[in-house]
Amino acid sequence: LDGYMGVIVSAFIMYSGIKVLKETINNIMGRAPSKELINKIESFIQGYEGVMGIHDLVVHDYGPQHCFASLHVEVDANADILESHDLIDNIERDMLIDHGIHLVIHLDPIVTDDPFVKEMKDLTKKIVSEIDRSLSIHDFRIVKGKAHKNLIFDVLMTEQCKLNEKTIQDEIIKRIKEIDMELYAVITIDRSFVSTPSKKLIK
Repeated sequence: LDGYMGVIVSAFIMYSGIKVLKETINNIMGRAPSKELINKIESFIQGYEGVMGIHDLVVHDYGPQHCFASLHVEVDANADILESHDLIDNIERDMLIDHGIHLVIHLDPIVTDDPFVKEMKDLTKKIVSEIDRSLSIHDFRIVKGKAHKNLIFDVLMTEQCKLNEKTIQDEIIKRIKEIDMELYAVITIDRSFVSTPSKKLIK
């Protein structure tokens, strides 16, 4: 009987040790963020007036009070730069106070009052969505040259997309060229680390 009890106690000690070791390693190496944590960060930031959208969210979770996140926040390019900077500072400070998350934000100005930019952006979004519904774009801008116009943007790939990067790039470039030979797509493929980008509905 003593032998059996010894085996049971030993097994329990081993199980407890492995569990503690796993938790310790997770806190040291970092753990994958939960969907709840991602949603909390996204919802919190989108609640601020002046935030038009967010993308490129990366979260490093090392346990309570040791969670770090970085992302891009889109704001109106016509907004006062000091006000936009103050907005970012407020979000970073409030996130730390309210949720204990250390946040680093990159500010992305978005042009909203140029009809040509809006038309090309909407067209590009439509093309990308037709190639694969899980794809999306961000950081869209246009640089006009004498011979052609560069449409510069990032394409966000999620795990749901089964196409490879070259196929996506080639198809986008081809479809944009079919519309106007002077349009040239400069594409950066961006991998999602946590989720698809979140956009506010701009009325």
